[in-house]
Amino acid sequence: MKAIKFELKELETKEGKNFRYRDVLEVIVKTPQDKQGILIAEMRSLIKILDKLEAANGSMLLSSDEWNILKSRAGVFPWGMVSREIVQFVDDLEGAKEIELTEAS
Repeated sequence: MKAIKFELKELETKEGKNFRYRDVLEVIVKTPQDKQGILIAEMRSLIKILDKLEAANGSMLLSSDEWNILKSRAGVFPWGMVSREIVQFVDDLEGAKEIELTEAS
């Protein structure tokens, strides 16, 4: 079985603040993509991703569907500032690698 492994990095900005991928993912997942809100079917999928995020320790394993949801949401998220860390986050999300899971995974 295969999964996408996404490292939950923590970067330091030039201002000395922490930019935590975990925090950014949580906001992206919880924020509706439009003013109409979130349908219950989509909410169920997003809660599964939040569950994985909450259980993650350093990285999270995603199905290809979950990974595509996150990439799509990050691509249309209305970022409120210009930031190198945001660009790196999106690049890292888009470039996450597929791994083969073993029984020990």
